[in-house]
Amino acid sequence: MVLELAKVKILLTGYFEWVGENKCRASSTVTLIQDRRKNILVDTGTSSNQKKLIKALSELQLEPKDIDYVVITHSHTDHLENLGLFSQAQSINVFEIKTGDVFQISLEILQKGEKQLTKNVRLISTPGHTPECVTVIVETEKGIIAIAGDLFVKKQTEKGVFVENKKMWQQSREKILKLADYIIPGHGPMFKVKK
Repeated sequence: MVLELAKVKILLTGYFEWVGENKCRASSTVTLIQDRRKNILVDTGTSSNQKKLIKALSELQLEPKDIDYVVITHSHTDHLENLGLFSQAQSINVFEIKTGDVFQISLEILQKGEKQLTKNVRLISTPGHTPECVTVIVETEKGIIAIAGDLFVKKQTEKGVFVENKKMWQQSREKILKLADYIIPGHGPMFKVKK
């Protein structure tokens, strides 16, 4: 029996940099997961990167209409400005599932702590940066990849940026560090977890 695991590809590597007092340039990492004929996008970046996102999809012979699910890790605009490109996809965050203009309140992730999305993809509540943060856990041939939004901004050992609840943030980070082999942070390339 062949075990069919998900594939993960970073479409756009996010960035974050301070450019003045209380001013930064930022756009989130945008990641594609393919699991059993389902295309899942995690975060969508800023509108200034829209053309790059469409190009990255087209290089994989995909269009926005080919995306089945869009998972938003949290509600900061640098992670969701291109959501409108994927109007045919079901969009999911920690509070709701949206299809077209129909919003279904869903507190499963908050109440149970997680939600299975596809065979090899589940969503885990990881509050701290914001109360509604979610991390996407993906089983791949490479190991467990955690797409963590801003739970990790660029690397494993950095200090938190814009952390709303430091204690919850630290607990969420520890949970993901134990679980994951690799982490895709909110604004940088994938890194291997140092155990």
